Amino acid sequence: MSRPREEKREVKRILYVRPLSYMPIGGPPSEGEIQDMGNGGARIRTAAPPPDKGTVVQAWIPLTELEIAVPVLGLVRWMRKEGREFYQVGFQFLI
Repeated sequence: MSRPREEKREVKRILYVRPLSYMPIGGPPSEGEIQDMGNGGARIRTAAPPPDKGTVVQAWIPLTELEIAVPVLGLVRWMRKEGREFYQVGFQFLI
């Protein structure tokens, strides 16, 4: 018997909604919004077509409203279309 998706997470995620800049390595920059985040990764919402699954992405995660952002590298683990204009993207932190 399989467990629901949320029970399979190794690390709990928290609601953390912030704007996000990201860029596939060697690709063009894009903008999105973090939806939730945990120690292992984040879920991102974007209007731009997302990078392919398995793509390494550099992102800048804002910590405060003072325009301080931490650069991270991550791996696109999954993506899905949300409605007609947006995508949800699962992003696993690499470092």
